[in-house]
Amino acid sequence: MRLRIPILIPVETGMFACFCRFRLLMVLFLGLPVFGIRAEETPPPGAYVPGELRLAGLSRVGVDQPVQVGVWAIRPERPYHYSGAVELSAPQVELKLELHNADGHWVGGGEPRLRHGQWQSVTLSEGLKAGRYEAVLTLLYDGLPFSRVRKGITVLSVKELAATPGLTAEQIATAGKLETTVLDGGQVVARLPGDSEVTLAIPGQGSFVVYGTFVGAASEFSSAIAGTNVAVSGWGSDYLRREVYLGYAQGETNTLALRAGKGGLQLAGLRFKPVTGSDAELAGHDKPTRKDKTVAINNDGFSEGFFDPDWKIEKLPLQVQRYQDTDATQLDWCVLVSDVVSYRSKFAEFYGQNHDGDWPTKGEQSAARFFQELEQHEPKMVPWLVATGREIGLPIWGSLRMSVSYGNHPFGKAFNGAMWRARPEWRVKKTADEPDDNENPLSFAYAEVQAVRIGVLTELAEMGCEGVNLDYCRYPLIMGYDEPLLKRFQEVHGEDGKKFALDDVKWVGIRQEAHNAFLRKLRQALDKLGDARGKRVPISIRLPATKFETFGFDPKTWIKDGLVDVLIPGFPGNDRWFDAGAWTEMAKNSKVKVWTNMEYYRYQTAETELTDDQVAQGIKAGYQFKNVHENYLRRAAEVYPQGADGMYIFNRWNHPKIFYGLSDSVYVHSWQQFQNSDNLDSAVKMTSK
Repeated sequence: MRLRIPILIPVETGMFACFCRFRLLMVLFLGLPVFGIRAEETPPPGAYVPGELRLAGLSRVGVDQPVQVGVWAIRPERPYHYSGAVELSAPQVELKLELHNADGHWVGGGEPRLRHGQWQSVTLSEGLKAGRYEAVLTLLYDGLPFSRVRKGITVLSVKELAATPGLTAEQIATAGKLETTVLDGGQVVARLPGDSEVTLAIPGQGSFVVYGTFVGAASEFSSAIAGTNVAVSGWGSDYLRREVYLGYAQGETNTLALRAGKGGLQLAGLRFKPVTGSDAELAGHDKPTRKDKTVAINNDGFSEGFFDPDWKIEKLPLQVQRYQDTDATQLDWCVLVSDVVSYRSKFAEFYGQNHDGDWPTKGEQSAARFFQELEQHEPKMVPWLVATGREIGLPIWGSLRMSVSYGNHPFGKAFNGAMWRARPEWRVKKTADEPDDNENPLSFAYAEVQAVRIGVLTELAEMGCEGVNLDYCRYPLIMGYDEPLLKRFQEVHGEDGKKFALDDVKWVGIRQEAHNAFLRKLRQALDKLGDARGKRVPISIRLPATKFETFGFDPKTWIKDGLVDVLIPGFPGNDRWFDAGAWTEMAKNSKVKVWTNMEYYRYQTAETELTDDQVAQGIKAGYQFKNVHENYLRRAAEVYPQGADGMYIFNRWNHPKIFYGLSDSVYVHSWQQFQNSDNLDSAVKMTSK
């Protein structure tokens, strides 16, 4: 048989996360001549995820049927690593689509040649036997896997395919006393009018996972089986067929209730997947019931004080209480950046205390008023949060963005502290000849800069925080061609460090040595406090998942010397795939935990697709922000089998429902096996709205 893969590469999108922007452009992919390619002229509508690949389409086929998988990709313009004085060259981008068998062995695939904005059918291996396969799509960016997504495909014999129980549209209409309609192309569907409900019996004996196929752009609707309610939204879908998970049921015992939204519903059929033994046990775990994984939430610093100018002090406990009876197991409260913090500190500047009143946005102004009012309140902000967390069993950790400078940007008036203004010679030198009055952050090469960070983090622990989080992931630039480091370079290597690029292995070692010395001082200060408290004060570090050594980070030494308790690899902005297994392998045989960072943004196009000429002219499509629960589950389903101990959610503190199920690894596995829409049957209609 032939495996045909239609590929779509959309135009361009963008994202905004606090003050961090990424521009995303489309790519032309070059590849090997192992595919037969057939292009279609019209792209599909729907949602696109910056920095992520998606696979959709048929997951169950007969040996004599073609397999269609819809594929699209978007990627940021620049890789995330430090390159010193060297300008980044045009990134090399490769898209690799492979087919693996059940043992994980390659059975076909390579790099297809793609054109922008078109469906393309790619022919993979022929003669697939009955069995389980996996389509694996990887975006390699400057030689590194930037995104990866997998889709399960089961090839069934004709007999196996025919034996799958279900109900046709005609049978549904008869059982539910509904009307049928014949669509263009001859497909028969049962019509459920808007705001109406139908109840259907689950036929057969045994345990089943129930799926429904819905035709057209469905409105929102809900289903219920044995107490399990599923709400489904059809936004952005223009599918010819779309199969949806409806629940786990017992034949001849349970019923299926479907309620249509205002737009009504068109049902093409129901499928009942028989499950027995361990599969039935897993399928029945379709609701989270336990917490064996950490789900830590970072509130990003401003919280309601920034976004709600009418915010009142008495609402502060709600920032913690909102996570009661959710999957969140820890809350990291960010106290802002570098040497500017949101409470009265002995070591750092209080946010807004030296501001001239000309705020760049109302958000910064309301946040300053919020923090000032909290300073007049008893208890103070951090102890109040800690006490509230203890009341509901939610640990509160303190978090600090370790290295931030906004230079002469309006934000810099509030976020660049007194030390940054008074000591420009202590700022990071990204180039060998950079002047002292640059706009870069303060360098960790100076003991005075380190002392501020150690002081703030120790204060957070003294105020009751269970642990401290060192957040380097938004702004990991902490050292450069700085005077103490140049002196150390000369001592160690006998050469002038200015002659070497900052990502040279010689410079990497010098910066790692300096940062490790900082961590040892912090560990010593927290251990002294921990001895008095009677338990260790843990340290977590959020850092880039790739190229981390080019910034001077040395996680292997941190693990070996007991300097850190949790590693949080990730990226700023929209989430990117990375190999969590490499991190769990690094931490193996130690007490160090690995929580994979997740900062996810999804965009739905608000306009029609652009042509190549329009993109070349700089015309951009409009996009709407959307955050999707399934994206978090997809990532959890990938990293938990790789050994990750949990997930770290950044910049999504006010949407607890998005984290639903993440703390239960068995539920995540059940979702991946039976509920993930990417692994269900559907044939994508290749026409735009």
